Amino acid sequence: MGLQVRLRWLDELAQDVRYALRTLRKAPAFTATAVLTLALGIGANSAIFSIVDGVLIRPLPYEDPDRVVRIVPLRVQHGETDGTFSYLDLQDLRARTDIFEGVAMYDPTEVVLHGEDGAVRVEGAFVNADYFRVLGVRPALGRFFLPEEDEPGSARSAVISHALWQSRFGGDPGVIGRPLSPGSSYTIVGIAPADFEDPGLNRGSRNVPQVWASTPAYWTRDQWAERGMRFLTAAARLREGVTLESAQAAASTLMRRLAAEYPDSHAGWDIRLVRLKDRIVGPVRPALLALSVAVGLVLLIACANLANLLLARAAGRRRELAVRAALGGSRGRIARQLLTESVVLALLGGVLGVFLAWLARDVIVALGAGQLPRLAGVDVDARVLAFTAALSVLTGVLFGIAPSLRAARADVNAGLKADARGGADRRQTRFRAALVAAEVALTVVLLAGAGLLVRSLASLYAVNPGLEADGVLTFRLSPPFNGYETDARVHALYDRVLEGMAALPGVESAGATNILPFSGGYWRFSFLPEGRPAPERREDTPGAEIRTATPALFATLRTPVLRGRGIEERDRAGATPVVVINQALADAYFPGEDPIGRRIQLQDGVREIVGVVADVRQFELAKPAEPVLYIPFAQAPFWLTSNAYVVLRTAGDPMALAAAARGVVRELDRRIPVSDVRAMDDVIGATVAAPRFRTTLLSLFAALAFTLAAIGIYGVVAYGVAERTREIGIRMALGAGAGEVLGMVVRQGLRPVLVGTALGLPGALAAGLLLRSMLFGIGPADPVTFLGVPLLVGLVAVLASALPARRAARVDPVIALRVE
Repeated sequence: MGLQVRLRWLDELAQDVRYALRTLRKAPAFTATAVLTLALGIGANSAIFSIVDGVLIRPLPYEDPDRVVRIVPLRVQHGETDGTFSYLDLQDLRARTDIFEGVAMYDPTEVVLHGEDGAVRVEGAFVNADYFRVLGVRPALGRFFLPEEDEPGSARSAVISHALWQSRFGGDPGVIGRPLSPGSSYTIVGIAPADFEDPGLNRGSRNVPQVWASTPAYWTRDQWAERGMRFLTAAARLREGVTLESAQAAASTLMRRLAAEYPDSHAGWDIRLVRLKDRIVGPVRPALLALSVAVGLVLLIACANLANLLLARAAGRRRELAVRAALGGSRGRIARQLLTESVVLALLGGVLGVFLAWLARDVIVALGAGQLPRLAGVDVDARVLAFTAALSVLTGVLFGIAPSLRAARADVNAGLKADARGGADRRQTRFRAALVAAEVALTVVLLAGAGLLVRSLASLYAVNPGLEADGVLTFRLSPPFNGYETDARVHALYDRVLEGMAALPGVESAGATNILPFSGGYWRFSFLPEGRPAPERREDTPGAEIRTATPALFATLRTPVLRGRGIEERDRAGATPVVVINQALADAYFPGEDPIGRRIQLQDGVREIVGVVADVRQFELAKPAEPVLYIPFAQAPFWLTSNAYVVLRTAGDPMALAAAARGVVRELDRRIPVSDVRAMDDVIGATVAAPRFRTTLLSLFAALAFTLAAIGIYGVVAYGVAERTREIGIRMALGAGAGEVLGMVVRQGLRPVLVGTALGLPGALAAGLLLRSMLFGIGPADPVTFLGVPLLVGLVAVLASALPARRAARVDPVIALRVE
């Protein structure tokens, strides 16, 4: 009996689906509108889900990834940092606790590969033998590092990424045992798997040319024995059965012991253990969740729109539905038929939505490149298809259930009357107005969120970076140690480079510095103004970022010299050691004083302050400038000048000179790789890529919601005019003027909009509070945004109501009152 019931139910469902397809085919305009609306809403949700799934949900491609943790140093009084550890600290974590199976040590670096076609620089890292074992990966070819290769002076081995193996070595399996490049002291011992995601180097990126090297030559036993020599980042694998909480307690206990044993270097330090996945994706989780909520609201608005469309369509089908009821169709059967039509519509929208999601995914990945980790794992795959199918069915039920039930409960006698179109159903009119109010409320929330991010981004772009980026070309040089092992040789090289660059047509000036503004790098050192006592605690010693500068650097970047002078040609090796400071350092350490002529003690000796320059933002526009000391390039030691950025101010498009600049370097020494060739505008632009990414997407979703809401307002008003044609005709026959009718229709159209706006503003304020951490220069209740959004919604509501209102005002009373 149960089988027969199920078979009959399936047969009825098949009938409902066939009937739904025939019905939808007879109303192509309605079907196309509904399917496109759904495709936009479902496609946007599927695209964002593919990003969220690939970045946040999927586990890291390591063995037991939940047991892999990042070890983060923590200053008790200053909060979490991205600092580093000494080698002995990490050895103690491995030897004096019983919580880890292994501790991976990581020191990022750059590797220069030489070949017949010149030199190329690739990202790399020095790692210990535990590194790949902690991550639980196996080589695609060869082996990973051995424990004995951790010792200074041991054989130098290298593991290369699958991408580098393919691009540089043509996928030749015979590369194992060969030197990394001609003349290199490192031997290739293994190839990493193609899907390996390096958590330290590229925030979980894969398929990137990379090199991992064993213990570097410059690591000495003295460095390894120095507790204060912090230069390693670390991750670890928890032992089987050890919880994160118990491991955290054991690590903190060890740090307290070390602070007691070594108070000079460890007082006030602690450790925080963070799951590696949380460390990689944690910074982008709020933005992705905010975008997920935004596309969810867009889908709800689309559902409200379609519910209105279905109600209007059901009103036009009242006679058909009444006939079916009169012939014995039950209310439940009719409701199920209508609900089936809604689900079929949603599935059709889902099919088109998958295509739109596939297109949108590529756009989102392009926008998020460099800002979102793990993008290589993002795809419209079976998981996304399953999500889209489930979302389509849910959407069909969501927007279809209310219209289906209301249509099924309609009065059969009223539906069979020939004049059933003569007046509007007040309950249905109120319900449709409520749907419009809900649409408007959700739209106000989205518009306010997008408006806040747009205003925040505008405030960010308005920040003075301390330089003029237009027309500036930048690139990095990495001279080999062989041939450039002394200060004099390095300085002579850059003199020749800058001379050659300045001679290029279109180059106005050329300079060099060790750290390019907005590049993210830093060298921070302690200093002490002469005549001031040294602080009792080492952590209270004044510190500043160290920059080198050639004489033309400030002029090339157009960074103003505020007092004194900049770096000049006379500031060479052997001349009086001088330094130029920025305004932030002057304000912090010489408040109310003229620092020109003052002397400060640095690690390399005493230097005289000869100038003060404007602050240049070093990391990003949102962060204030740090105190900076500018040392003349020709007076700087080798380790500050061996790798440097060259900046050229050009008269036209800076990238047009990239090839010529490479040629100058190649003529001087083809062993020197030229990398990071970018326009300065792009360098600064990369620092605002994250806020630009979330602002762009949220603005697109808000614009989509706004368009849907405007269509919804227009549809409700237009349908109301059509339903009240006879009433309007009677009013005009009794003397109502066109202006009076026009005002009446517009007022009735604005009523649900005003209600929706009032309901949406508290939600908009809540959204602003949730977005507070993403805002710059404005508050979560920014008055410009919260005044502009209601005005914009009201203006569009008036325009959306005006067209059907004008049509109503032109109704001919004679035609309107004619009996059908």
